[in-house]
Amino acid sequence: TDVLAMLGASMALVLSGLPFEGPIGAVRIGRVAGQWIVNPTYTETNEADLDLVVSGTADSILMVEAGAQFVSEDDLIEALELAHQEIKKQVDVQLAFAQTCGK
Repeated sequence: TDVLAMLGASMALVLSGLPFEGPIGAVRIGRVAGQWIVNPTYTETNEADLDLVVSGTADSILMVEAGAQFVSEDDLIEALELAHQEIKKQVDVQLAFAQTCGK
């Protein structure tokens, strides 16, 4: 629900016309058995050796929250890059939706 709340708040602000330096996107990244999973299920999250929540804009990452067993710096950078790719997609969808709504 945390990721959905951030996305919902961002979309509401984009549509509101209020001053907002967004939109933002948010995504949870997990790693189970060496495989990256975007927005894992609760079961997958419980099995993950990395549980990462990332939010940001199309240009930058704004927030990172993580829980992990052991993660190398290279693995963390790979997870952050994957998260930012997904965030950019979310930002594009929000902007397209706002355009469709006339905002």
